[in-house]
Amino acid sequence: MQNSIYIIKIIFLFFLLACNAHKKQIIQEAPLISDTFIDSDSTLHKIEPNQKWVLWNDNHILLARDLNIQTPNLFINPNFPDSIFPYFTDEQAKEIQNFKFIVDSDETEASFLIALKNNKNPPVNLRTQKLDDILYHIRLIGKIFGKEIEANHLADSLATVKNAIQKALKNKNKLNYKVAMILNNEPLLVAGKGSYLHEMMLLCGFQNIFEDKSEASTQVTIQEIIQKQPDIIFAISDDPKFSEQFIGLSSQTFRIPAIQNEKSFQLSPYNFLGSNKECFLGLYQMAKAAYPTALEPYDSLTIKKIRL
Repeated sequence: MQNSIYIIKIIFLFFLLACNAHKKQIIQEAPLISDTFIDSDSTLHKIEPNQKWVLWNDNHILLARDLNIQTPNLFINPNFPDSIFPYFTDEQAKEIQNFKFIVDSDETEASFLIALKNNKNPPVNLRTQKLDDILYHIRLIGKIFGKEIEANHLADSLATVKNAIQKALKNKNKLNYKVAMILNNEPLLVAGKGSYLHEMMLLCGFQNIFEDKSEASTQVTIQEIIQKQPDIIFAISDDPKFSEQFIGLSSQTFRIPAIQNEKSFQLSPYNFLGSNKECFLGLYQMAKAAYPTALEPYDSLTIKKIRL
C-alpha cells in the first residue's frame, strides 16, 4: 500500500514538472507585450471604429459592466469571475486571435500569452502609477466603446471625491502621521514610493515611512518597521487573522506607536490593489481612519459617488 502511494506521488510530481515546462515554453514562444503604455500622460491617438477588443483584467471587465457596455466588438471571458485569472481555451484563443487586448502592464499569466501567441495586434497596456491614471482609463474605455458620457460622469464623480478629501484634510496635513502600509506578512511586503498607493498616503497628509523605497511594493523586515516607529499602520488584507499575525512577527511590535495607540487598521485589498474606482473608496477609508470627524460632512456624498 505504501509503495502504491509513493508511486502516485512520483507520478504527480512529474505531472507538475511537465505543466511548468509547458508554461515556460508558452512564455518563450509568445510575442512580447507592447512597450507602449497608456496612462494619463499619454493618448491613444487613433481608435479604429471596427476594431474588436478583449478585456483581460478583471477590473476592466467590472468597469465594462458599470458602464453597461454591450457590443459584439467586445470579448469578455465567459469564465469570469469564477477564476481569479481569466482562462482562455484553445477554441476561444483562436476565436479572438484578431482582437486587440486591453491589459494592464503586469499581466504575465500563461493563459494570456496563449491568447496572444497567434495575435498580431499589439495590446493596449493601461499602466496605473497614480490615481489620475484610473480616471483616464475609465474615460478611455468609455471612448472606445461609445460610452463617453457615462464614463466621463463616473470619472468626474470620482475626481469630486478626491477633491473633497483634499479639502477636508487641508488643515490636518500638519500632523504628518508616519504611516506603514502592509501588503503581506510572509514575506513582509510594504508599499514603497513607486505606485498610486504612495500617492494615496500623500493625499491624506501622511508620511510613507518607506518612501525611500522606489518600488511599488518592497520586502522589509519587522525590525525595519519597528525602527521607523509608524503612527498608523494600514494592513491591506481580507484575512481576519492578518493583524494578529503581524503583531506576532516579533515580541517588539508592541513598541510601535500604531500598535500601542490602537491605530492599526485592516482594510479590504479590493479597495487598494485593484487599480479600479474602488481605490477612491480606499482613499476615503484611510482618511476617515486617521481623521474620523474631518470627513463627516462628506460621508454621504463620498459613498454615493463611489457606489455608482
